[in-house]
Amino acid sequence: GMPATVKAKLHELFFWVVPEFNDDFVKTHPDYSQRFESAEEMRKALLATTAMARVQDLDRQLEDALLD
Repeated sequence: GMPATVKAKLHELFFWVVPEFNDDFVKTHPDYSQRFESAEEMRKALLATTAMARVQDLDRQLEDALLD
């Protein structure tokens, strides 16, 4: 690693205001309120979906490695 000098021009600076993830958030969004009773139920479903996708991805990787 050699030292380096960098010049940068900032074109835009912004921030996002993200709503708090709670039961009120779930209840006020029609897409979510029809499928989930609470924020905790939605969180568990998202974690399960993410975990299942990861397992399927690992299965594909293992199958690819075995077939090579």
